[in-house]
Amino acid sequence: MGLCDAETRAVDLKLPVSEIRERLEKDRRFFEEVTEPRLVHWDIWAGNIFTDGEHVTGIIDWERSLWGDPLLEVGFRTFGSNREFMAGYAKETLTQAEERRALWYDIYMAVLQSLECEYRRYETMEMYEHGTGLLQRQMSIVRELQG
Repeated sequence: MGLCDAETRAVDLKLPVSEIRERLEKDRRFFEEVTEPRLVHWDIWAGNIFTDGEHVTGIIDWERSLWGDPLLEVGFRTFGSNREFMAGYAKETLTQAEERRALWYDIYMAVLQSLECEYRRYETMEMYEHGTGLLQRQMSIVRELQG
């Protein structure tokens, strides 16, 4: 989940890594229904899709693709729901388990964004600040849900 990478490079996520791990373990049951991985682009947005006006003719920027839960796809982020994207997956709403997994995938993305400055040597810390801010916000939701 990137937490080991944060520890390896001593990247301060502004939250204890141990808390993130403990809370993820508490929510393990929400992941049990994911039994078959799917190809996930993980950066699918208008700028990475080519069309002829009606049909998709190409998709670029596969560097972050992986096999996993389709809810990892960026269109399922809980902080920026996209109804058209969800309709493409034949979904109007998410189940409770799907919502919780999507929240954890937000956290996963936030951890990776928090690490990018260290690993990619960006000139500014803007991505780090954005990632750690998102991580703090989404973890506060997890805390609230878990009680």
